Formats: sequence, structure tokens, C-alpha cells
Amino acid sequence: MAVDYKLTLGACLFNWKVNDWQDFYYKIAEESPIDEVYLGEVVCYKRYPFFEVAFENVVDRLTKAGKKVHFSTFSLILSDLEMNVCKKLIEKAQGKTLIEVNDVGLLGLLRGKPYIVGPTVNVYNEGTVKALEEQGAVRFCFPYEIDRDSLKTISAATVAEKEIFAFGRMPLAIAARCYHARIHHTSKDDCKYVCEKDYNGKAISTLTDENFLTVNGTQTMSYTYANLIAEIPELMNMGVNIFRISPHYMDMLKVISLFKDVCDKKIDGAEALALMQPLLPKGDKFSNGFYYGGEGRNYEKFE
Repeated sequence: MAVDYKLTLGACLFNWKVNDWQDFYYKIAEESPIDEVYLGEVVCYKRYPFFEVAFENVVDRLTKAGKKVHFSTFSLILSDLEMNVCKKLIEKAQGKTLIEVNDVGLLGLLRGKPYIVGPTVNVYNEGTVKALEEQGAVRFCFPYEIDRDSLKTISAATVAEKEIFAFGRMPLAIAARCYHARIHHTSKDDCKYVCEKDYNGKAISTLTDENFLTVNGTQTMSYTYANLIAEIPELMNMGVNIFRISPHYMDMLKVISLFKDVCDKKIDGAEALALMQPLLPKGDKFSNGFYYGGEGRNYEKFE
């Protein structure tokens, strides 16, 4: 029987030590049912050289384990140096794999070539989908904030593959300024890679001491962990059957296995959520508010 869904692992958004990063992907290769993996630095150019040394080893291990690998690019391209990194990835991918575009500045380089549209590209209507398809887009990973009504409409308008960010802290904004460096009273140029201290990002609280957002270098993320595992049946009915799981510092092998069990209809979403909650760091919560057109940080079902 043909498999009618795919589980994908998004690029690691956090600044993990290179040995931890490499070991994580080796475990994914050997011990997980993930179908496809996105690799590449998405957040900060300054992190890139550290991971470059292990990149080929990880690609080789994943490929030999039967995982398909795609190359992710920066969410914000600010310099010729960053653009040159992306150009090298495009050359490396040629005829072998696909590039995930996260900044529309790359579209000109990929015109007429197949590519994946990442979740940081604003795809919220049928016109955008059709225009990008004509340029070469073969898969859309829809934006983090998209609601289910928009998703239904857009999904019906495209023959491309449809992917959704199904688990993890959601990137909400990215800037030229490094907030992590500022918190530690240093500059972006002399940041000392302080983001390495926070493997799941650094929580930011409101004036009333409520954890609200997370800082990850130049990236602002949700504090809550988006989790659409209970919505998988509805998403599949829409034709959205690729589920992206974002790496975090927790038992990701268990998270992935629970997604597979729900996709295979071995357990339902409620049971999976109950089993997944203890995997989160103490006090952290899931959310699905954006999907239902509400506040993104909430977890609730709107009928």
C-alpha cells in the first residue's frame, strides 16, 4: 500500500554545538522514520562556518539511511556573503536535491528550476501560489500563521506538494539586529555566539512575568510550541499531507514516532498529545491558535 503522507524534519533553527548538531542528525538517520530532512543555516550567517565542516558528513549519513535531503537557505539575506552561500548551495543541489527558498531574493536565481517555498515566504492567496508555480515551485510549506480556511482555499488552487509546519516554536520575525547579543550586553559583530547558551531559544516575559516570546539570535519566535498532531486527519482531507517537525532539544525521536503513529491511525490526536506533553521542558505549552484563526499562543478547538 502506497504511503500517502511524508514526515519531514525542518532545518535546525538554533545554535547547537556542532558535535551535538551532527550527533542529532546521525540519530535521525539511524533511528527515526523521518522521510525527508532540510539542512542549512536559516537564521544567522555567523553560525554557518561552524556547521559547514560537518555538513557533508550529515548529508552522507542521512542519504545512506534512505532519507531525502533538501537544502534550506537564509530567512533574511542582507549581504553579498550571505547571497554567495546561497549560490553555493544552489550549485551543490543542482540535479541532486531541492533548495528551500526562505527569502524571495533568491527567486531570480531559481527561475525555471524546481524549488520548495519555505514557511517564511508570505503565501496567503491563490494568485501567489500560481505565480510561484509558474516560476518553478514544486512544494509549498505554508506560513506559520496561516489559518485552516485560507489553507483549504489555497490547497485547492495548487497541484504542488503541500507541507505544513506541524511541530515546534514558530519563527514570527527576523531582523538585522541580534536580540540575543543585546540581552547579553554585547553587539552583533562581537556576539561571542551567546545564542549557543539556549538550545531551544531564550524565553522573554511580559511586565507581568508571563512567558510570551522566545529570542533566537536575530529571530523572534513563539514561546509556545505549535502542535497540529490532532489536526492531521483534517489536513490530509485538504490535501496537505507533508508534516514538518522542527528540531528542538528534547526527545525528538519520540515526537516523530507519535506523529507517525497518528498518520498511520494507530492512535488518535488526543492520545498523542497526552504522551507528548511530558516531553516538553517543564511549564512549556502547545498551541494551535493560528490554525483556528485565533491567538497563535492558544491551544483550543474552535467549532
